[in-house]
Amino acid sequence: MTDDEREIVELLTGRIRMFSLDQLTANWWQHDPQRAWRNIEAFKRLDERKLILFRHALSRPVTPLHHPLIIWEPGHAAPELPAVTHYLRERSRQPVRRTHIATATRKAAVLYGRNNSAPPFRRNQVTHDLYVSEVLLRYRANGFDVRHRWRGEDELGQSWPISVKPDALILDSMGVALRAVEFGGNYPVERLEEIHLAFSSIELAYEIW
Repeated sequence: MTDDEREIVELLTGRIRMFSLDQLTANWWQHDPQRAWRNIEAFKRLDERKLILFRHALSRPVTPLHHPLIIWEPGHAAPELPAVTHYLRERSRQPVRRTHIATATRKAAVLYGRNNSAPPFRRNQVTHDLYVSEVLLRYRANGFDVRHRWRGEDELGQSWPISVKPDALILDSMGVALRAVEFGGNYPVERLEEIHLAFSSIELAYEIW
């Protein structure tokens, strides 16, 4: 297994739930002159070792993300939410399409992950989960150590102290949470207010993408 393949498997075993094949090819082999051939060979190896499950699902288009819609830190005023709600509503109206995705198997979770079971696959959350992966890829592209300092929702466990569980936590080098990361679906203002009240109650900075 190459370093690229191992990184992909590790990320899929807890940090995020899935990648689209477009995300994989764009973020790991984009500078390789033999990209197409290497992609096929890598996918075959991961599939033959039963580490990755490839399947089709329905998803809205996943477009590149460049910055959060909301950034809040303790001590700052609550963000303006109505305009964000309008943007989230419009983004959620895109038509769905057939998408090829990759998820980790239980074998991969046991060998390379932090869990003893494969991350959950929910057909009604494919768009959301792919966008969470897109946020992780944005951090990765900026040089952030996503393998060690990004903790996915499925890794938080039962001890999480508030009712709102973020899509991910950004950790410092000692493993302490610096801020929460949330991808915004078709959220009404009330949902955004709930998120703000929850994170501000524990004085945790957060981003909504």
